[in-house]
Amino acid sequence: MSATKSPMKPNEALECARAVLKENIILPLVKNNKGGILEAHCVRDGQIEYRYHRTSDDYLANIGQTTGTVLRQGEIPDNLDIGLALWLFGPERVETPSVVYRALSQLVSIGGNILVASEAPWPGKILSLGEYAEYTPEETIGCLVRAGFESIGEVIGGPFFRLFSGKRSHSKIYLSLMEAQDLLTEGNWEEAQIVLEKVKDPLLSLEAVREYALLVAACHDLAGRSVECLEALSEALNLDSTCSRAMCGLGRMALLRGDLGSAEEFFSAALRHQPSLVAALHGKAVVMEAAGKMDEAFETMVAASDLRPGNHDLMSEAMRIGNEIGRGEEVSRFLQHRIGNPVVRPSVEDIMEGPRSSV
Repeated sequence: MSATKSPMKPNEALECARAVLKENIILPLVKNNKGGILEAHCVRDGQIEYRYHRTSDDYLANIGQTTGTVLRQGEIPDNLDIGLALWLFGPERVETPSVVYRALSQLVSIGGNILVASEAPWPGKILSLGEYAEYTPEETIGCLVRAGFESIGEVIGGPFFRLFSGKRSHSKIYLSLMEAQDLLTEGNWEEAQIVLEKVKDPLLSLEAVREYALLVAACHDLAGRSVECLEALSEALNLDSTCSRAMCGLGRMALLRGDLGSAEEFFSAALRHQPSLVAALHGKAVVMEAAGKMDEAFETMVAASDLRPGNHDLMSEAMRIGNEIGRGEEVSRFLQHRIGNPVVRPSVEDIMEGPRSSV
């Protein structure tokens, strides 16, 4: 954790892994692509620019170089035939990756492909300067589903990088999921519920059904309907027995009932499947504090804060607990690191992980 450890970034190993990833995985997929290629780049001012290559041959001929037609959001013609979207090592460097996923979904031809790579998070990892957050595989897949992709698979699962692939969905149901998510982010569960109730077409994948169930659970949660929320979360777990966000939601419901034992079990189960799920780390820290296990509460809250440096509440809670138990020197080092890695506004995903939402 930041209070006791230095950042571990084996740069040579990371660069080697990047090279191997491109040579062995990315390039063969590019060669099989039909149509143009659009690659998203994160630039210094936080804006996203896109580089368009008319054909796979154009992309392959200039691999590793800054080439291609540079386009900004709003400058991309609607008539481009884009068969493949790439976003390599960028999701952790923008506040809300979902915005870029959504943009790519609108630009890629129906049935076209997407490849997204990011560094792999782990509890206690210290993000580099300029990184906002990192997301678990489940969170990334859920975000891609809500953006309009299907047939999503984790091509590489670590140890340094994760690579996800998917196809642009033929179905329009994702538009309802997207709208409901935005409404829930605003706290408007009434309108979100109406949007979800209007979905009549079949959900064609397990991931889509799971995301729908989680959004329904969030509506019930925000409305204060605990029984219905529990039912929706249980349905999500029946669909996917490893759904850590559903486990996390059940843990929060148990915590609200004062059932610390059950809450700890749910949060711990979520972390066994997704060790870097911030909502589960946060929930477990709250349980540990309530149970009087203050050292474990402090360490777990710091681990959560390290993975979400833009979340002011997590940072404040970690500092509060540390000062209360006399670990002020570690708190000081923790704060010094944050001064070097400035905090930012919470992202949409962080808001959705907040104390009232189970999504």
